[in-house]
Amino acid sequence: MKRRRRFARDGSLPRAPSPPRAAHCGALLASAANEQFFRGGATSTGLHGLAWLLLAVAAMFLLACAADRSLSRVGRDL
Repeated sequence: MKRRRRFARDGSLPRAPSPPRAAHCGALLASAANEQFFRGGATSTGLHGLAWLLLAVAAMFLLACAADRSLSRVGRDL
């Protein structure tokens, strides 16, 4: 079994792959939602507000998937 190089030829460490931009956007939106709902601390009211937001986002994704006509072609032989 061939071993991979731990260091580049110039002696530096190899660069790690960067996460996708969608992950960065999702982290920013989640942080903003946490700040908005838990402004005064972690309370039951803030948790319920965050749950309603997540239900609304899930409903939007469900509607987007239901409206996507290309999903009917998934799994068919072309």
